[in-house]
Amino acid sequence: MENKANILIPKYNLDYRINKNKNIIQASLEMGIKLAFSCRSGVCGTCKAKILDGKVDISKAITHNLSSEERKNNIVYTCQASAKSDKLALEFLSPLSKNLYSNDRKPREFVLEVLSKKMFENTNIQLLTTFPKNNYTFIHDGMKVKIILEGKISKNKYYISSPLLKEDGSNNGILTIYIPIAEKNIYKNVVPGQILTISGPYLIENNSKIEDKPLLFLTPNKDIIAFLSNVKKILFNKNDQFIMLISSFDLAKNIQFMDEMHKIQNKYENFNFKIILIKEKANSNTRFIYGAVESNISKIISNLSNHIIYVSKNIDNYNKIIKRLNELGAIKKNILTLI
Repeated sequence: MENKANILIPKYNLDYRINKNKNIIQASLEMGIKLAFSCRSGVCGTCKAKILDGKVDISKAITHNLSSEERKNNIVYTCQASAKSDKLALEFLSPLSKNLYSNDRKPREFVLEVLSKKMFENTNIQLLTTFPKNNYTFIHDGMKVKIILEGKISKNKYYISSPLLKEDGSNNGILTIYIPIAEKNIYKNVVPGQILTISGPYLIENNSKIEDKPLLFLTPNKDIIAFLSNVKKILFNKNDQFIMLISSFDLAKNIQFMDEMHKIQNKYENFNFKIILIKEKANSNTRFIYGAVESNISKIISNLSNHIIYVSKNIDNYNKIIKRLNELGAIKKNILTLI
């Protein structure tokens, strides 16, 4: 059974998912949303909200400070109540902050320890680091961090590809950072056991949105980290979202993250992926597709009239691909560029 619930707060146009095993205030903070609260002990009443739709679990909650009239009108302490139904609509009695996102959404500095460093497919340095568990910072695939080295903060931001999230969205103390191989200063000066400071998290620019329509992602080798980050973030928030990821590589030996694609496919039945090898001789003993991307899209999806499509601007033959998408029925406004 799904252990998450959609929280709707119509007055503030909020719609997000939380873990059912934690109270609404705590679970919302872990998703980066700061609701109205103060004492978090069921005393002050700041977090009171009316249930508009759905059910909550208050079996272990402090509720004696609620009046009989409040109980009759479905008022609860959200610091004490957890979501019981899959959808829960609320109206808070206290006004919410103009900044609905918690302060933890703002970049902060964190001290990490480097656990390992290795070259990844000759394109990236993979840093496996520790990350403090006891904080409410929302760290998720689809974000970036900067690295502070010798007192200087990096100009570039680096992808967080595999923060190894728990089911409730919180981190488990491990953060993986991917750094392009061209960043020689970091490659030379960062070693296992080193204490490292990072700044973040930062949201990905041009981030894709959750949609009711099926999604198609088209990415070359260069941008696979960013595209997988988007895919995983979408599926974390909406596990029934239909997504097809088409990634192109020049040769089979240069394929990256195929194991990660398989993990996602095994976890989410509505996710699928295809790999196109654009410079390799066809081999019938593999699951790969061979040739130009634009020539093979129709072999995977023949009608794109109902799809939202995200295309990397770095993909080979970008203009030919856009033309082919149009020929397959894609609506112009639904073709978007990432990266």
